[in-house]
Amino acid sequence: VEAALTAVQGVDEAVVVPVPDAEWGARPVAFVAGAAVPPPAALAAAVRRVLPGVAVPVAFLAWEGSAGMKPDRAALAHRASGQWGVASKSSGDVSGM
Repeated sequence: VEAALTAVQGVDEAVVVPVPDAEWGARPVAFVAGAAVPPPAALAAAVRRVLPGVAVPVAFLAWEGSAGMKPDRAALAHRASGQWGVASKSSGDVSGM
């Protein structure tokens, strides 16, 4: 999923973390960074062309990037869970972009 996102023009970095989901158990939420990140609908459309539907993130959140360091996936997952709680049948909702 991260490779599909970073292949999108304007996305420099992407980290995808799971959030609890009532229907699926967990769903992906993407954190994206870049100088010209496309709108969430465009990101979803781009990854939908190369990924199965269940792998398309339910949300795309703005992220400052890792500044060359290893991303803190636990902190990002906590942030995503705090914003999303237990999601159900979400598709492309966005917060922070």
